[in-house]
Amino acid sequence: MRRREQACSRHSNRYSRELEDAFLRFLEVYLGERNLEGIRSLLSPRMTGFGTALNERSDSLEQSLELFSRDLEQAPRPIAYEILSLQGVSLDQDLGFVQAELDLHASVLGQAVDLLNCRFTVIFRNYPDRGHWCIEHLHHSLPSVGEGDYESYPVAKLEEQAALMERLVQERTRELRDARDRLQVVAATDALTGIANRLKAGEVLHQELSRLQRYGGAFSVALLDLDFFKAINDRFGHGGGDQVLREAARLLEAGVRHTDRVARWGGEEFLLLCPGGTSGEVAALAERLRETLAAHDFGIPRRVTVSLGVAQATAGDSPESLVERADRALYRAKEGGRNRIEVAEIARS
Repeated sequence: MRRREQACSRHSNRYSRELEDAFLRFLEVYLGERNLEGIRSLLSPRMTGFGTALNERSDSLEQSLELFSRDLEQAPRPIAYEILSLQGVSLDQDLGFVQAELDLHASVLGQAVDLLNCRFTVIFRNYPDRGHWCIEHLHHSLPSVGEGDYESYPVAKLEEQAALMERLVQERTRELRDARDRLQVVAATDALTGIANRLKAGEVLHQELSRLQRYGGAFSVALLDLDFFKAINDRFGHGGGDQVLREAARLLEAGVRHTDRVARWGGEEFLLLCPGGTSGEVAALAERLRETLAAHDFGIPRRVTVSLGVAQATAGDSPESLVERADRALYRAKEGGRNRIEVAEIARS
């Protein structure tokens, strides 16, 4: 029995190394060579994925190649990168995933841009006829990186997301159910804070807006941004910034109603999803949360405050239009001095 376990362990380690090597090859082609045909050769025919923006969602190989092509057009020159962490996990001899964190150093529109703590979750499937692992699903999360207190690299409002691999897991056998559950947890959870990620927030937005259109009622969201977060990162490093993000997530989850959902929307932004809540009720909740965070000791010698924008959905809203109205209200709150909330007018259906 021990020999069998040792053999399984050796095979698992082997496949994990193969997965990591496959991911490194992808980085070389995608970031180093910026070669679309090379990227195509590494993708599965059933490729899906999502990035940080609401429109960076792919449900097919063709859509994935369109997103890669757009990315190459925006930044055609090679992108330097540093690998901060890399882990391959083999689920069986034909399926596995890689999680990695990188710092990227790119040139976009003639401007040098540093993208720090970029996270990749990549699902690979082994294609023996090709002789290598191919990417079947890619989640690419680029945090916002400000060049100043009022600027950020336009890639980031972080993390909108697409449904992870339901088609894939439905094809798996009963013996792979545990693996499917692990993948679903990875897909729906923000790795840093442990709360729902943008993918899960997108699912909840679709569900609640569909329910609103069918049955009526109320549904509101609040978009929250940590004030001057770049200055926190600059002064206390990314370790200090990560500590603030984790603690903020904990306080938000503890402060909302049991029916509400807190998600990390991207970078230093969080989205509160409040089924049954009117804009007035959610504004009152947002004010309590603002006061709680402003009074909290985050373990750094600096006060941490937040700004929030609240918007109530109508039957005519899409996820994009609802979040956009909350974002405009958030912008007014920041323009008005930060550490405050603003409420969007209810859109006409």
